[in-house]
Amino acid sequence: MANTTLASTLNIDPDQGPGIVALGASAGGQDAFARFLAAVPVDTGLAFVLVQHLDPHQRSLLAELAQRHTTLPVQEIEEGQRAAPNHVYTIPANCNIDLLHGVFHLTPLDNLPGPRLVIDHFFQSLAQDQGEHAVGIVLSGSGSDGAQGVRILKAEGSLTLAQTPATAAHASMPQSAIATGCIDQILPPEQMPAYLLRCLHLFKHTVQT
Repeated sequence: MANTTLASTLNIDPDQGPGIVALGASAGGQDAFARFLAAVPVDTGLAFVLVQHLDPHQRSLLAELAQRHTTLPVQEIEEGQRAAPNHVYTIPANCNIDLLHGVFHLTPLDNLPGPRLVIDHFFQSLAQDQGEHAVGIVLSGSGSDGAQGVRILKAEGSLTLAQTPATAAHASMPQSAIATGCIDQILPPEQMPAYLLRCLHLFKHTVQT
């Protein structure tokens, strides 16, 4: 795991907007998202963004499915929407997400050449916009989407987590992220929210003292 301290890895100042936690998943992601969201308290002050590989030809049900597992408001991202604390956002089908000054922007994948690595793309944008105020999490999935993204996040001082491969329905995505050496903590999804809050508490305590 990357050599970082808890107090320095979730450097969130409420006056600068919410810390943004991006969760990337592919196959098996619905279960991982559900386990994570069910463990999130309602008043963390964080914004959560669910990024998953979706069928580009079908309307996404990700927001509706995620809402079953949390009392936080869940909504599919709209162009020009600003991230708000204690909200969950989901990627629309057939889109890349970018973040600029805490505002979401959408680009249809039909207009883009090359592989459609939506997790890497958003992780990179998140790292560039939020730096040490960001968290990137790689959950269950096939392939290696997210691995390049965690490298970029870590280079910008962000906190990075990966699902324990043995708890993932499809382990190759978290395994690829772990193999980069840029993951700070490896946990089952249901243990991640408590870990994030410990990091946030330690950072605030450090600032106050």
